[in-house]
Amino acid sequence: GIRMLEADDKRDSEGKWEAPSSFERSTTKYWVESRKLTDLLYTCIQEVPLLVYGKSGRLTTDKDMESLEDDKLWKNLSSKISSVYFDSPSMCLYKDRIARKEGAQLLRARWYGQKPTGDEKVFLELKTHHEKWVGATSVKERATIMEKHMAAFLERVKWSYADAESIVSEANPKMKKEDLSKAASLLLRMHKLVVEKDLAPCVRSVYRRAAFQASDSNALRLTLDKDVTMIDERSAPQGAWCLPEGTRIRSSMKKRVPFPVFEVKLAGSEMPQSLETLIANGVIIEAAKFSKFLTGAAAYNSDKIKVLPYWAANPAFKGIFQSTQHSSSIYTQSFASSGSNSSAPPIVASETTAREAPMKSISPPSPNQSSCDRFLVCFRKKKQHRIAPQKPARVEPKSYFANERTFIQWSSSALWLLSVAAIVAERESQDGVTHLTNTGIALSVGSIILLIHAITMYFRRIKLMQTRNPNGYVDRIGPIVLTAVIFLGVVVLLVDKSKEINANRGSGGLLRPENGKCVLRSNEGISALLYEPSDVAVDEENDLLLTASLTHVFGHSKKDPMAPIRQLIDIDGTDLEGLTVAEGRIFALSEPSDTSSVPMLFELAWQEDGGLLRVAQQFRLEANGGESSEGIAYVPGNMAGDGRGSLYIDKGLGKLNLYDLPPPAAQQNAEEGGDDSESTATRSL
Repeated sequence: GIRMLEADDKRDSEGKWEAPSSFERSTTKYWVESRKLTDLLYTCIQEVPLLVYGKSGRLTTDKDMESLEDDKLWKNLSSKISSVYFDSPSMCLYKDRIARKEGAQLLRARWYGQKPTGDEKVFLELKTHHEKWVGATSVKERATIMEKHMAAFLERVKWSYADAESIVSEANPKMKKEDLSKAASLLLRMHKLVVEKDLAPCVRSVYRRAAFQASDSNALRLTLDKDVTMIDERSAPQGAWCLPEGTRIRSSMKKRVPFPVFEVKLAGSEMPQSLETLIANGVIIEAAKFSKFLTGAAAYNSDKIKVLPYWAANPAFKGIFQSTQHSSSIYTQSFASSGSNSSAPPIVASETTAREAPMKSISPPSPNQSSCDRFLVCFRKKKQHRIAPQKPARVEPKSYFANERTFIQWSSSALWLLSVAAIVAERESQDGVTHLTNTGIALSVGSIILLIHAITMYFRRIKLMQTRNPNGYVDRIGPIVLTAVIFLGVVVLLVDKSKEINANRGSGGLLRPENGKCVLRSNEGISALLYEPSDVAVDEENDLLLTASLTHVFGHSKKDPMAPIRQLIDIDGTDLEGLTVAEGRIFALSEPSDTSSVPMLFELAWQEDGGLLRVAQQFRLEANGGESSEGIAYVPGNMAGDGRGSLYIDKGLGKLNLYDLPPPAAQQNAEEGGDDSESTATRSL
């Protein structure tokens, strides 16, 4: 059966339910198809009593219970509720609410039944949205004032606490001092919001509500709003807080929500099982965060906003959110006097039908209209609005910090690649490892691409968080780019390396430097006591690696490291310390010895059979004196510019002597008037 208003089910109870001044409840909203209203109504009545604002005692009789029908319920027991919502010319409250910003507020004036006048009461309500991360719940606060003070409430004049207190106390003479103080402070905050945001009437919602709630508890409250109609309030007369009663309204100014709206408000209690069953059976369809204010404000202010509520994408709401143009001259007043307390005619629609309104609101361009104006009109017609997400992303301060950390991580990866590229380039410049050049370039380009991608994703995610978009945060490109860059670097390295190896094989195995790599060569065929290499030189023409050791010069095969060593020459009385090959000629450097007090330079030539070396020329290095000479090097070209190179010979103590490359033996003998090309006379150099 139908529960009573009072929890104790006393028929003679005269207690009246009054709305509390502050609400802290979680609200879930649903849409209901009209044909399923009966199932919903009976379920609600079984859970909590039917409640009508301002009425007392039992609301139904046993006879009513036997023949309760929807029409009778809405006619006799539902309440007409009207709310005027306020917003600024720039729609700042709308924009904050649809973005779900922390602290977003909504201000409205509400009344029940006919529009109040004079000393009748108006309920001012301030809703404040709080995100979960702030540790506070969303709250609705209510202050009651007289209708005659509404004009002063909307004036852009700052109030003092005394001003607010006097207005509240006049409307609530029996209010306790503590409650009066809270109500006055709340009213003062509301008026401050009006002044700071330049708030004015924006839209009105009108509907009939059936409420289900125990009069002594706010734990569970169920409301069903039917015939929800949104009325454009933007052209309310100057100084008025809403359209006066009797104002004739065109059909284009009145839009009806296509579904009844069912709300479940919980204050610490759990969702009743019977309602869970209705959800499972599809009787009620969840409409999370549905808002009458957002619906009406968006419908009549499409030129001032960029984002529509998510239900604008529902085909049933197409008639509400279609673009319409409004004229400021479509309002006509038909009331006796603005200050009269007599009952005024209700707000009614004009004779213009809904089908005619859009046609009349779009007029052809005037012949005198400039091309610029016509362009702007076309631009406005093509303006596209973004649809807000149904389940917006939860954005907290730590979300932005996480985005910054992600950007830093990707930047670190890019810098790591750039560091590797710098190291590779440095090694190439120092060691002449040519195959590393392309690898360094590939890594450098990849690091730049990765850095550009990181900064792009950083700002993209900031935009997603600001719009509370729940999608688009996954980065599918970054990991692919990082993997591709590393893979490309490895591929380039391997390709260049293989090309170099193939080139070396095609050149017959020429010697080349390999940093950090040693090749073990055989010394088979020579006593270890005679083999003390002090220098090495490469004879490219004969594919030999020449080494100087004591009085000998030995030869190793370049192609076969394990081939037996060959003794090429033994120069008695010398201590060979250096070898070099200059323009195909071999020179050996000997320290001062028993046979010479100064260093000696020997030019070695191959014998005719090509198997051994012989001394072609020998020179005393007088300029070196008796100092020890440990090394020799050949540098092509000289300061004289005659095409001959120079020999740099160690003088000891960190000093070098520079000698011009001596002419070949045959040329030297010819210049001295001799004809013996085999002469080994000692000359000074």
